Amino acid sequence: MKRSTRVKALAALPAVAACLAVAPTAAAASAGTAAPTCVTDSATKTFGRGEISICIENGRARVTGWVEDLKPGGWVDGECVAWYMTWQTAAGDDWSFAPVACGHAGGAYVTFDYDPSDWSQGPQGITGVKNVSLGLFDA
Repeated sequence: MKRSTRVKALAALPAVAACLAVAPTAAAASAGTAAPTCVTDSATKTFGRGEISICIENGRARVTGWVEDLKPGGWVDGECVAWYMTWQTAAGDDWSFAPVACGHAGGAYVTFDYDPSDWSQGPQGITGVKNVSLGLFDA
């Protein structure tokens, strides 16, 4: 390769590097317009059952579903059933739970449709769901 050809090739490298640097930025911009990410789950355990759907878009979540207390034993049981969520947020992991079904408190079957970010103490800047599980809640 002649010296002048090598110099021209080296001179072109910054332009090529600039083009390559733009490509990830364009891809990142298009990723911001992606459809909502949704997670669904259903579970049946000895103490309760339920279904849940969580859709995340623009830092907010829409949580819908139902939960049922299968052992509404009054003061003997003393426990409720709820979905627990571990959220991925812009500030790190956070957690919350969905409305609870408490047979001993008159609500053995509960439906819900809400955004956990609407509550002042709820998770903010939600980016994903790390875990969803059906569990007991002490009332």
